[in-house]
Amino acid sequence: MKSITAQDWELLSFFEIEPELLDPDAPWVYNDALYNVIFEQNLVSFAVQPSYRDVRLILSTNGKTVYDRKIGYKRTADRCSNWLDIAIAEWRSCESPNTSQNAP
Repeated sequence: MKSITAQDWELLSFFEIEPELLDPDAPWVYNDALYNVIFEQNLVSFAVQPSYRDVRLILSTNGKTVYDRKIGYKRTADRCSNWLDIAIAEWRSCESPNTSQNAP
């Protein structure tokens, strides 16, 4: 495996925004792409360098970082030292339905 298995269109579909590219003229797989999604007081920042197999995820709320993780892949002379699988799912609202509207 020479790069991550996620494709640019999959991340575009998931985040629903165009990424900020380090080099707009370079192919996505050799680029550094940043996806920033803001909703209400929350920020999801996801950066990926596909050919280096590096990803970084930062979650912030009210301007305060609550999660910051950079994960990379390193090949040693005789074997791969790290594996990481990231499953991308659709966004779902975690809000409870308004029970007063459901009352008879």
